[in-house]
Amino acid sequence: MKLEIILRTCDRTNVSKHSRFINVSKSELLLGCVASLINSANQVKGHIISYKILDDNSTKETQKQLRNLFSQSLHSYEFVELNETGHHYTGLKQFEYCRDSNADFVYSVEDDYLHCPSALTEVFDETSFLPKKYPIQKPLCLFLWDNVREYCDDDFSHMRPEMIMRGKHRHWKSGTFTTFSMITHPFVFQQHWDLFHKLATEYTPFDEVFDGMVYEGNTISKIWNENVFRISPLNSLALHMQDRGDEDSYIDWRHWWKHYTTISKPKLKYS
Repeated sequence: MKLEIILRTCDRTNVSKHSRFINVSKSELLLGCVASLINSANQVKGHIISYKILDDNSTKETQKQLRNLFSQSLHSYEFVELNETGHHYTGLKQFEYCRDSNADFVYSVEDDYLHCPSALTEVFDETSFLPKKYPIQKPLCLFLWDNVREYCDDDFSHMRPEMIMRGKHRHWKSGTFTTFSMITHPFVFQQHWDLFHKLATEYTPFDEVFDGMVYEGNTISKIWNENVFRISPLNSLALHMQDRGDEDSYIDWRHWWKHYTTISKPKLKYS
C-alpha cells in the first residue's frame, strides 16, 4: 500500500488567535511535530510512504532544520517552497496535491499535530483489518486525533450515536468531523472537490464566529456524514497542539513531547 503525506508548514503565523497549551515558539512546535511524524513513518514496514512538504515562507533557519529532519527519513520527500502565503492559498495547494496524488491514501496534515510512534503503522494495519471485520461499505477516512469537541457541545446539540469497532491495537469510533488533517483516498478529493475548494478558499477561523462562516463542519463534514466512513482512534494517535479546548485530558502530552519529538531508530511503540 502507498501513502503520500502532504504536509503544510509555516513558522510565522497561527491561524487561531488563542494561545496554545504548549508554551513554545511556532518554529519549535513545528519542528517537534514534524520530527514525531517522521519518527512514526520510519517505524512502518512493508509499505511505501512519500512526503511533499509545502512550506509557507518559513525562515531560512527553520527551512534548514526541516531539511535536516527529513534527511533522517527512511522515505522519499520533496520540499516545495510556496510562492504565495496565507491560509487560504496554502490550504488550497495542500488539497490540490492530495487530489492529484497517485497513492492509495493521502495524509493531509498540518504542522501542529504531534504523533505517537505507532500512529502510521496502525493506520496501515487498520485500513486492511477493519473493512474485513466490519460491514463498512464506504471508502475510509481516518482522523488520528480523538477530538474532545466532537462528543458534544455545551447544549448537547451534536450528540449522536456512533459505531465503536475493536481494531487490531485499539478501538475506533465513527464520526463526521475532521480538521484539514485527515487520511483518505485521492478520489475522495476528486469526487468532492467543490467542498474541499470552498473550505480552503473561504475558511473562517473559530475566533471569528458569525452566521455564514465557512469551516469544516459545514463543508467536508458532509462527505464524512454521507459518502465516506470517517473513523478516529480511542485514544488519539496524534494530538492537535492548539488551544486549551483541544487538550486531551486522557493523554499526557508532555510525555509525548519529551519522548516522541526525537527521531530514533525504528522500534515500534504503541501508545
